[in-house]
Amino acid sequence: MTIDLRLADLVASRLCHDLVGPAGAVAAGLELLEQPSDMDPEAMDLVRMSASQLNARLNFFRLAFGKAEAGSVDLQSIERIMAGYLGDSLTFNWHPPQDMAGNKITRRSSRLLFLASMVAQSAILRVHSLSTQIASTETGTALGVLAEGQSGEMDPAMRRVLDGTATDDDFVPALLPGLLLHHCCRDGGCELQYDAGKGVTEIAILCP
Repeated sequence: MTIDLRLADLVASRLCHDLVGPAGAVAAGLELLEQPSDMDPEAMDLVRMSASQLNARLNFFRLAFGKAEAGSVDLQSIERIMAGYLGDSLTFNWHPPQDMAGNKITRRSSRLLFLASMVAQSAILRVHSLSTQIASTETGTALGVLAEGQSGEMDPAMRRVLDGTATDDDFVPALLPGLLLHHCCRDGGCELQYDAGKGVTEIAILCP
Protein backbone atom coordinates (compact mmCIF):
# COMPACT_ATOMS: atom_id res chain seq x y z
CA MET A 1 0.00 0.00 0.00
CA THR A 2 1.39 3.44 -0.90
CA ILE A 3 1.81 6.26 1.58
CA ASP A 4 -0.98 8.24 -0.14
CA LEU A 5 -3.48 5.41 0.35
CA ARG A 6 -2.43 4.98 3.95
CA LEU A 7 -2.97 8.67 4.59
CA ALA A 8 -6.39 8.48 2.93
CA ASP A 9 -7.30 5.60 5.24
CA LEU A 10 -6.18 7.60 8.26
CA VAL A 11 -8.16 10.68 7.20
CA ALA A 12 -11.32 8.60 6.95
CA SER A 13 -10.69 6.99 10.34
CA ARG A 14 -9.91 10.31 12.02
CA LEU A 15 -12.98 12.02 10.58
CA CYS A 16 -15.25 9.22 11.76
CA HIS A 17 -13.69 9.31 15.22
CA ASP A 18 -13.95 13.08 15.67
CA LEU A 19 -17.42 13.51 14.14
CA VAL A 20 -19.27 10.55 15.64
CA GLY A 21 -19.63 12.26 19.03
CA PRO A 22 -21.55 15.40 18.01
CA ALA A 23 -23.42 13.51 15.27
CA GLY A 24 -24.59 10.95 17.81
CA ALA A 25 -25.65 13.71 20.20
CA VAL A 26 -27.78 15.30 17.47
CA ALA A 27 -29.46 11.96 16.83
CA ALA A 28 -30.07 11.46 20.55
CA GLY A 29 -31.61 14.91 20.85
CA LEU A 30 -33.93 14.29 17.92
CA GLU A 31 -35.05 11.02 19.48
CA LEU A 32 -35.97 12.87 22.66
CA LEU A 33 -37.97 15.40 20.67
CA GLU A 34 -40.00 12.59 19.13
CA GLN A 35 -41.28 11.81 22.62
CA PRO A 36 -43.13 14.94 23.87
CA SER A 37 -42.23 15.69 27.48
CA ASP A 38 -41.00 18.40 29.81
CA MET A 39 -37.49 17.71 28.48
CA ASP A 40 -38.26 19.19 25.04
CA PRO A 41 -36.37 22.49 25.69
CA GLU A 42 -33.35 20.56 26.99
CA ALA A 43 -33.45 18.23 23.99
CA MET A 44 -33.58 21.18 21.62
CA ASP A 45 -30.62 22.79 23.39
CA LEU A 46 -28.71 19.51 22.98
CA VAL A 47 -29.51 19.42 19.26
CA ARG A 48 -28.45 23.05 18.76
CA MET A 49 -25.20 22.65 20.68
CA SER A 50 -24.26 19.36 19.03
CA ALA A 51 -25.16 20.62 15.55
CA SER A 52 -23.00 23.69 16.16
CA GLN A 53 -20.07 21.48 17.24
CA LEU A 54 -20.53 19.25 14.22
CA ASN A 55 -20.60 22.23 11.85
CA ALA A 56 -17.51 23.75 13.48
CA ARG A 57 -15.53 20.53 13.13
CA LEU A 58 -16.59 20.03 9.52
CA ASN A 59 -15.50 23.56 8.60
CA PHE A 60 -12.15 23.02 10.32
CA PHE A 61 -11.52 19.58 8.82
CA ARG A 62 -12.45 20.80 5.32
CA LEU A 63 -9.45 23.13 5.39
CA ALA A 64 -7.15 20.90 7.45
CA PHE A 65 -7.71 17.62 5.59
CA GLY A 66 -9.14 18.77 2.26
CA LYS A 67 -7.19 19.45 -0.90
CA ALA A 68 -5.27 22.72 -0.63
CA GLU A 69 -6.36 24.20 -3.95
CA ALA A 70 -5.17 27.51 -5.33
CA GLY A 71 -6.75 30.53 -3.75
CA SER A 72 -6.83 32.31 -0.44
CA VAL A 73 -8.81 32.50 2.79
CA ASP A 74 -9.51 35.73 4.65
CA LEU A 75 -8.11 35.98 8.16
CA GLN A 76 -11.48 36.64 9.78
CA SER A 77 -12.75 33.32 8.46
CA ILE A 78 -9.67 31.52 9.76
CA GLU A 79 -10.12 33.04 13.22
CA ARG A 80 -13.82 32.14 13.25
CA ILE A 81 -13.23 28.55 12.11
CA MET A 82 -10.43 27.97 14.61
CA ALA A 83 -12.39 29.49 17.48
CA GLY A 84 -15.41 27.35 16.62
CA TYR A 85 -13.33 24.19 16.49
CA LEU A 86 -11.53 24.88 19.77
CA GLY A 87 -14.73 25.83 21.59
CA ASP A 88 -14.78 27.08 25.16
CA SER A 89 -12.53 24.41 26.63
CA LEU A 90 -9.41 26.57 26.30
CA THR A 91 -8.29 30.15 25.71
CA PHE A 92 -7.66 30.98 22.06
CA ASN A 93 -5.18 33.82 21.51
CA TRP A 94 -5.42 35.08 17.94
CA HIS A 95 -2.65 37.43 16.80
CA PRO A 96 -3.55 38.67 13.31
CA PRO A 97 -0.81 40.17 11.14
CA GLN A 98 -0.79 43.90 10.58
CA ASP A 99 0.89 43.84 7.17
CA MET A 100 -0.76 40.95 5.32
CA ALA A 101 -1.71 41.90 1.76
CA GLY A 102 -5.48 41.79 1.30
CA ASN A 103 -5.92 40.49 4.85
CA LYS A 104 -5.72 36.95 3.43
CA ILE A 105 -3.39 33.95 3.35
CA THR A 106 -3.22 31.08 0.90
CA ARG A 107 -5.29 27.95 1.42
CA ARG A 108 -2.05 26.04 1.81
CA SER A 109 -0.98 28.30 4.67
CA SER A 110 -4.35 27.99 6.38
CA ARG A 111 -4.11 24.22 6.12
CA LEU A 112 -0.65 24.20 7.68
CA LEU A 113 -1.85 26.46 10.50
CA PHE A 114 -4.78 24.17 11.29
CA LEU A 115 -2.65 21.01 11.18
CA ALA A 116 0.00 22.62 13.39
CA SER A 117 -2.65 23.56 15.95
CA MET A 118 -3.86 19.95 16.06
CA VAL A 119 -0.31 18.66 16.53
CA ALA A 120 0.45 21.19 19.28
CA GLN A 121 -2.72 20.33 21.20
CA SER A 122 -2.19 16.59 20.94
CA ALA A 123 1.21 16.79 22.62
CA ILE A 124 -0.11 18.21 25.89
CA LEU A 125 -2.50 17.02 28.57
CA ARG A 126 -5.19 19.46 29.70
CA VAL A 127 -4.34 22.26 27.26
CA HIS A 128 -5.47 25.61 28.66
CA SER A 129 -4.40 27.98 25.87
CA LEU A 130 -3.52 27.99 22.19
CA SER A 131 -1.91 30.98 20.48
CA THR A 132 -1.37 31.56 16.78
CA GLN A 133 0.74 34.03 14.83
CA ILE A 134 0.85 34.87 11.14
CA ALA A 135 3.36 37.23 9.55
CA SER A 136 4.59 38.27 6.14
CA THR A 137 8.30 37.84 5.47
CA GLU A 138 10.56 38.96 2.64
CA THR A 139 10.30 35.51 1.11
CA GLY A 140 6.80 34.36 2.04
CA THR A 141 4.66 33.65 5.10
CA ALA A 142 5.60 32.68 8.65
CA LEU A 143 3.16 30.70 10.81
CA GLY A 144 3.43 30.02 14.52
CA VAL A 145 1.43 27.97 17.02
CA LEU A 146 1.97 27.77 20.78
CA ALA A 147 0.03 25.35 23.00
CA GLU A 148 0.33 25.50 26.78
CA GLY A 149 -1.10 23.17 29.38
CA GLN A 150 -0.61 21.60 32.78
CA SER A 151 1.50 18.61 31.82
CA GLY A 152 2.45 16.19 29.11
CA GLU A 153 5.20 16.00 26.53
CA MET A 154 5.27 15.22 22.83
CA ASP A 155 5.10 11.51 22.02
CA PRO A 156 8.35 10.15 20.50
CA ALA A 157 6.24 8.81 17.63
CA MET A 158 5.02 12.34 16.83
CA ARG A 159 8.62 13.55 16.87
CA ARG A 160 9.53 10.87 14.32
CA VAL A 161 6.57 11.88 12.18
CA LEU A 162 7.54 15.56 12.19
CA ASP A 163 11.20 14.71 11.57
CA GLY A 164 10.30 12.58 8.55
CA THR A 165 11.52 9.32 10.10
CA ALA A 166 8.12 7.69 10.67
CA THR A 167 7.92 3.91 10.74
CA ASP A 168 5.03 1.77 9.51
CA ASP A 169 3.75 1.58 13.09
CA ASP A 170 3.42 5.38 13.16
CA PHE A 171 0.67 5.41 10.52
CA VAL A 172 -2.22 5.64 13.00
CA PRO A 173 -5.15 8.12 13.19
CA ALA A 174 -3.77 9.86 16.29
CA LEU A 175 -0.63 10.89 14.37
CA LEU A 176 -2.46 11.93 11.18
CA PRO A 177 -2.10 15.72 11.70
CA GLY A 178 1.65 15.33 12.12
CA LEU A 179 1.97 13.05 9.10
CA LEU A 180 0.05 15.50 6.92
CA LEU A 181 1.92 18.50 8.32
CA HIS A 182 5.29 16.95 7.49
CA HIS A 183 4.26 15.91 3.97
CA CYS A 184 2.59 19.25 3.17
CA CYS A 185 5.64 21.20 4.36
CA ARG A 186 8.00 18.95 2.43
CA ASP A 187 5.97 19.08 -0.77
CA GLY A 188 5.47 22.85 -0.50
CA GLY A 189 9.10 23.67 0.23
CA CYS A 190 8.25 24.95 3.72
CA GLU A 191 10.60 24.83 6.69
CA LEU A 192 9.11 23.12 9.76
CA GLN A 193 10.53 23.57 13.25
CA TYR A 194 9.16 22.60 16.65
CA ASP A 195 10.13 22.85 20.29
CA ALA A 196 8.29 20.60 22.73
CA GLY A 197 8.76 20.48 26.48
CA LYS A 198 6.63 19.63 29.49
CA GLY A 199 3.31 21.38 29.13
CA VAL A 200 4.47 23.49 26.17
CA THR A 201 4.64 22.86 22.44
CA GLU A 202 5.70 25.47 19.88
CA ILE A 203 5.60 24.98 16.12
CA ALA A 204 7.02 27.38 13.53
CA ILE A 205 6.58 27.13 9.76
CA LEU A 206 8.20 29.29 7.10
CA CYS A 207 6.77 29.03 3.59
CA PRO A 208 7.97 30.62 0.35
